[in-house]
Amino acid sequence: MGSFCDGHPYQRKCQTSTVTPAQPGDYLLDLPPVIEDLEVRYAALRGLTQGVAGLIRDYGRELGFDNVSMTNSWCNVQYPGSVLKHHVHPNSKVSAAFYIHADDKSSKLYLENPNSFLNFIRPDHYTESMFEFAKFNPVPGDLILFPSWIKHGSGFEANQSDHRIVISVNAS
Repeated sequence: MGSFCDGHPYQRKCQTSTVTPAQPGDYLLDLPPVIEDLEVRYAALRGLTQGVAGLIRDYGRELGFDNVSMTNSWCNVQYPGSVLKHHVHPNSKVSAAFYIHADDKSSKLYLENPNSFLNFIRPDHYTESMFEFAKFNPVPGDLILFPSWIKHGSGFEANQSDHRIVISVNAS
């Protein structure tokens, strides 16, 4: 089976078996070539750019930022055995993960609690906000928005699916 990125002008850049935190120029593709190209190639994705942009703008307002807009996007393709190392997205305010392909064997998305006092003190009882990680079991079509400064990745969990495909987006 071919990859979701097959035929994309930036195919060489957007496919990787071990995804590591992006360095300037690594895996980053300008937003219009990735999203708009996919909208043209896959009818089901038409309107994706406008829809995601609106959600990111609204979420940015919830975080206290006015006029947040998408700045770049890239495609992460994880193959069996690959791990997405925990990382943050510097110079961004909002990040998003849009799941194109994921199944029950796909690695999960872990978001690290930035205020994890649980390493220092044990409360008498736990509440919903007392966690070290929030874990998401992705399914195709999921769009997960989060502040760019939140550490995230697949933990130490290696991907077991044939391929897990995510379009990642940054906004400032």
